[in-house]
Amino acid sequence: MIEDPNKSHEGLSAEQQEIAEEWLAKYETPEIPKEERKDCKKLVADLEAAFRSFENAFSVEQLYAIINPTPTSIPENEIRDTAKEWLKPMTDALKKLEETTDITADKLAELKATFKNYSNAVGFVSSKPGGVYVIEHDR
Repeated sequence: MIEDPNKSHEGLSAEQQEIAEEWLAKYETPEIPKEERKDCKKLVADLEAAFRSFENAFSVEQLYAIINPTPTSIPENEIRDTAKEWLKPMTDALKKLEETTDITADKLAELKATFKNYSNAVGFVSSKPGGVYVIEHDR
């Protein structure tokens, strides 16, 4: 049976577990051995450039200040939506750095912390009782 707690299939029937294990074996990407990983310098430089571009395009303080989206706050909502789109390639770059390069744990943690700050600034929409929506900034 599956050992990894992130891939737990507790509560599944034996047949369902077997199917799940087959799918995982078939579609899971194997980890690249350390000696076969690519040099991380270019990807790190590209991601750091993307971080600088993000800060030039958006005020992180203003993004954190957006908390109650309303129909009258359309310009703020558009800024937030655009900033959210800028995060997607950064997420992909972090994943690629972690999975395919020789990046150190410290450098990866530094990049992830910067990304988390931007991600928290953009926040996520949460609905409250009474049909009120707020932007949460604490992922």
